[in-house]
Amino acid sequence: MKFNEKLQKIVKKNNSLLCVGLDIDKEKMPKFLFENSKDSFFDFNKSIIDATKDLVCSYKLNMAFYEVFGRDGYDLLEKTINYIPKDIVIIIDGKRNDI
Repeated sequence: MKFNEKLQKIVKKNNSLLCVGLDIDKEKMPKFLFENSKDSFFDFNKSIIDATKDLVCSYKLNMAFYEVFGRDGYDLLEKTINYIPKDIVIIIDGKRNDI
């Protein structure tokens, strides 16, 4: 399915133009998230996706936030992308020098 078709379909389904950013920044995230889980960033992303998947048309992931963690960051990015429902548009933000 083409991007525009996918976007139009999810906008109609969820009656929404909302795009939610899944940018992981440990300094800005609740501290309790890092007490019990080695997968804290994924757990955080998962909770946001679970809470918003019926309210959004897309999710945006900023590559720079994931790249700072090296291979683990790329694994997290892939795991997060795979968790997002297939009918929701995913935007990968690759701009630089903005964080």
